[in-house]
Amino acid sequence: MKLHEAGKLAQARAGFERILKKNPREVNALHYLGVVLHQQGQHGKGARLIQKAIEIYPKHWVAYSNLGGIYYKTGQFENAARAFSKVIELQPSDVRAYINLCNSLSYLGRDKEAINAGRTATLLAAENKHCWLSLANALRKNGDYELAIESYEKAIALDPRLFEAHGGLCHCISELEIRAPGSHKGMEKTAMAYRNWLSVDPGNPVASYQLAAIEGDGAIKRSPDEFLSVFFDQFAETFDRNLTDLEYSAPRLIAERVHVRLGEPDASLDVLDAGCGTGLLASSLKPFARNLTGVDLSSQMLEKARVRNLYDRLEHAELTEFLKGHTASFDLLICADTLIYFGELEEVLRAMEGSLKAGGLAIFTLERLQDSAGDYQLNQNGRFSHHEDYLKRCLSAVGLSLVSCRDEVLRKERGQEVSGLLIDVLKA
Repeated sequence: MKLHEAGKLAQARAGFERILKKNPREVNALHYLGVVLHQQGQHGKGARLIQKAIEIYPKHWVAYSNLGGIYYKTGQFENAARAFSKVIELQPSDVRAYINLCNSLSYLGRDKEAINAGRTATLLAAENKHCWLSLANALRKNGDYELAIESYEKAIALDPRLFEAHGGLCHCISELEIRAPGSHKGMEKTAMAYRNWLSVDPGNPVASYQLAAIEGDGAIKRSPDEFLSVFFDQFAETFDRNLTDLEYSAPRLIAERVHVRLGEPDASLDVLDAGCGTGLLASSLKPFARNLTGVDLSSQMLEKARVRNLYDRLEHAELTEFLKGHTASFDLLICADTLIYFGELEEVLRAMEGSLKAGGLAIFTLERLQDSAGDYQLNQNGRFSHHEDYLKRCLSAVGLSLVSCRDEVLRKERGQEVSGLLIDVLKA
């Protein structure tokens, strides 16, 4: 256990295994070997060992807690909620169990139950910032923005630099501001919330960029790498759930388009999932792939993608530079809602053209810019929208042939459809 605590996982694992050879029913060796295996990426085997420890000693609440953590990490939220509920049954004062239960239930859409668990956590430990943060997130997901703001503010009072609390607070304020009667979307209160964040965390890349977007900084040509990395790292845990709530359709639209263009899969292609995130497209792309590569700026999103065990290779890199370093490497390149963080498109499209093999196909999405004389526009949400004519000029400039450009609804925001473009292009 000392080796484990010191982070020497291989040595700790060998020690636990030696103990279990002498006594296969040694509860703590089973339990902590399961934890070590989980930390080494063998999540299923680790969970099974912890379950065996629990079978031998059913009141082992710490084992239930670690089992719940494995389930949560691997997206098995029903199992996670059951495990954390068992912890509470055995150890009713365990604050972390209520926090974890709140987060698991919220992920499952059981918002009222999540809120109750979060409130219990704050009653047990009002000085714990994570209690208020979990409650605030559950309230926010349920649309209780004013109550969520109160909880976020309490979390921030306990830790003025708590990233997720500031992000949630700014989101809730913007929701109330946009929905207010007579609102002209000036976003003054939201801008002030970002300024308050920067006053305690100067230079924070997310707050700085989002404030610039709200204030309409026309000099920004693309979202900064640091913003994208930090932003998506922080929200990797809840990313898939949030997109489900938004009725996010880009992966489905792209998957359908791949089948239309390529027909039945034969696992013969070198495929790149550019801006792969948590790997939402992996299961659709894998049947076409001899080799499936994913690239993303967020290391935490890549960890989520790795759990799917579908990619042959995952790369942590900025997209344009990655493409420039992989000349004539891909038969199929997919880019779902990644270019919405680029304003100017010509450089990244030129790199895309260079990374495709002769006859290679690229399919990607953009948000449509309508009723504007400009080529592209940075919106208040921090994403760019593009004019179709500008896209066509860029494709022509880099030598990519436009096959189709279709109007599609990419997702919903605040109940409103987000108009987008689904584009597929060929390299001659």
